[in-house]
Amino acid sequence: AHYFGSHRHSSNTSDLTNQVPSPSMAMRLIESRRSVFCRDMEPKSSLSFNYIQEILRAGNYAPSHGRSYPWHFVVFQEESSIDELKDISFSCILEMRGPDVLKKFEDEFDENVRWRRAKALIGIVMRRQTVLQCRNPEWEEIAACACAVQNMHLYVSSLPQIGAYWSSWYESARDHPKMKRFLGLSENDRLLGFFILG
Repeated sequence: AHYFGSHRHSSNTSDLTNQVPSPSMAMRLIESRRSVFCRDMEPKSSLSFNYIQEILRAGNYAPSHGRSYPWHFVVFQEESSIDELKDISFSCILEMRGPDVLKKFEDEFDENVRWRRAKALIGIVMRRQTVLQCRNPEWEEIAACACAVQNMHLYVSSLPQIGAYWSSWYESARDHPKMKRFLGLSENDRLLGFFILG
């Protein structure tokens, strides 16, 4: 898995004055945002890592209170890392819900079924500030992360033949301490689901 934190960006907009899209162009982009689910993704396609980096860069331009930049992304693209994500997710589901519930999901990582149709699964993490920083309310940090995801989704909507959606993931796995340890999260950090690209 590849880990991406927030990157500080300049608030100086003087160099952007002549590059701002027209209101009609901005509205067309907003209106074109759509969720493309795994069942509609082409399983044999490929997705350049350069595209993923640009998508994450779009997320980094989201607003946050006091420039706390709470978003953090974990990219799963290689088969081996997706296998690890599967193993930890299913381990959490088995522990929390039992084997009967796990059976409902067991084929979702099979080839060309669901998650394997995607070309990247990006963990959306809300990283809490340390006690040495000015601590914003948690809801503000979650809202900032949602803005980052919306930025990424809008950018994806401008790319031909690439689709995405925000999955809340398996609830039993998303909030489990094992998942936090797997992703290297602290007690107060939260996994908010995955941004699925294909």
